[in-house]
Amino acid sequence: VTEIDESAFYNATALSNLSFRGTCKYIDDFAFANCSALTAIFIPAGCEYLGTYAFGAARSATSVTFSADANIRSVGANPFYLLPYVSEFTLEPGSKYLTVRDGILYDKNMTKLLLVPFFRQVGYLSVPETVTAIGDYAFSTVYAVGTVRLNNVTKIGDGAFMDSNVEMIVSNDKVRTVGENAFRNCAKLTAFALTDTLESIGDYAFATSAVPFGNLTIPASVKTIGAYAFAGNENITSVTVPAQIRKIGEGAFSECAMLSSVTLPDGLAEIGSYAFLGASRLTSLTLPDSVKTLGEGVFAGCSALATVRLSAGMTSIPD
Repeated sequence: VTEIDESAFYNATALSNLSFRGTCKYIDDFAFANCSALTAIFIPAGCEYLGTYAFGAARSATSVTFSADANIRSVGANPFYLLPYVSEFTLEPGSKYLTVRDGILYDKNMTKLLLVPFFRQVGYLSVPETVTAIGDYAFSTVYAVGTVRLNNVTKIGDGAFMDSNVEMIVSNDKVRTVGENAFRNCAKLTAFALTDTLESIGDYAFATSAVPFGNLTIPASVKTIGAYAFAGNENITSVTVPAQIRKIGEGAFSECAMLSSVTLPDGLAEIGSYAFLGASRLTSLTLPDSVKTLGEGVFAGCSALATVRLSAGMTSIPD
């Protein structure tokens, strides 16, 4: 078997024992979700991918063990979501590709933090100095996360902390990439600093998070602001966009209800659709003459917007 397809054994509530004869490379999304009679989960030799909620709600499971020949390279949103009795992962002796420290899964050389158990209570985690990447969905949905110190991390993967209860990220001066959905729906997150090394902010990276950005100045190092990157953040009061940004992504600051001031740079060429949708406290805005393209509904719902200086470079205004 090379792959177990999406939802292959979904809701097989009588399945109590699972064993693999040989290798299996991919265990897809929801493959064993809601298999509520499973008491132990074994990840087979050769396994490289665990899909979203692959074993989600297998509530009777008390252990998750990885084969010595498992080689996890990526995961979907927490494959072990709602496993209340699993707070640490274990490995077979002689693991070739993986390491577990304090119950958390890393690659063998501990350069990438791969996955934290859903029910792991992480009061404070200083990420090991060897780690340079937080993997995709590594902390996603994790039940209790207090403070995470990034140390030498340069990349925060897609969905890395999405829907988790993380409270504080102690940043460093090394992070270059914040992936798509990285901190989406982090309702308890009270601290994350955008540093001068940051180059890319992914789609929905901070959408509906609680980070108190206040007067948000995007670092001059940032080259990309993704779609809906800060959407729904009710703590942003002003935004200053740096000079090298050429495009503001679709919905990037939509539904930022407290946003009252926006400063845009010369050189900005395009503002995506719905970029400032629902910014009901925004009263005025100056578009630099470099702006040539406005998407649809850029200022829809900006009920207090009384003055807009249009760009000399624009030829039309969309709906």
